[in-house]
Amino acid sequence: MNTLYRLEVEQEKAKLASSGKSMILSKEMLSSLPEPLARYMVKCGYEGRELAPYVELVWSEAAIKMSEKGKFMKMKCYQHNFSSEPCRLVYMKSRIAGLIPFEGRDKFQDGKGNMLIRLLKLFIIADVKGEEMDASALVTVLAEMPMIPASCFMPYITWEGVDINTVRGRLSFNGIVVSGLFSFNSDGEYVSFTTDDRYQSQKDGSHKNVRWSVAVGEYIKYGDISIPTLLTASWNQEGGDFQYFRGKIAGINF
Repeated sequence: MNTLYRLEVEQEKAKLASSGKSMILSKEMLSSLPEPLARYMVKCGYEGRELAPYVELVWSEAAIKMSEKGKFMKMKCYQHNFSSEPCRLVYMKSRIAGLIPFEGRDKFQDGKGNMLIRLLKLFIIADVKGEEMDASALVTVLAEMPMIPASCFMPYITWEGVDINTVRGRLSFNGIVVSGLFSFNSDGEYVSFTTDDRYQSQKDGSHKNVRWSVAVGEYIKYGDISIPTLLTASWNQEGGDFQYFRGKIAGINF
């Protein structure tokens, strides 16, 4: 699984040899964004900075809960996001009950989403594909776009100001369209994302459209920029929120 992840990362890097170009975030570019998003870019120190075509998110902590009544399972998480076209590649590994090797690879690549999970490095226990997975994986790309600044200026994304602290993003790629609301605080920090375009896998193998949200916080200085370090993801179900992921970012490598 680790080898698969690294091969897919290298495939994306190879595409950049001919098409991936860095850009400098100018005042003119900032003026094309809704004010809350432009304020965030300035607050984090991206103005005048070279925006690389891909980034590596360095996770120092990550944990996932497989069911509402289950316990959080610590895992190691590795991630690359690319901006020339929507692409997100994540490799996760852990041990169930501290004993059984568990690996997962979550991605949106070449216009398709896929979640692949193996036990003992041999047995595939999940290989989720299809229209619902494509939309869900693309929504996750959308939620992380403020942390990958170059992606915010690509032709596949459109932005609409809602109010002084809220922006709607609409991402369209490969025939898939998803959208969500980004919230920012008065300091210009990106603090949350909410969408109705994600699908929750059910026990019978079907998929149900459920509101999904991400909370972002605890900003730190990382070199000459500011980055959020704490992220959580939750299903906002009718019976109450189910937070199933929490993680801490140590850095972002451009």
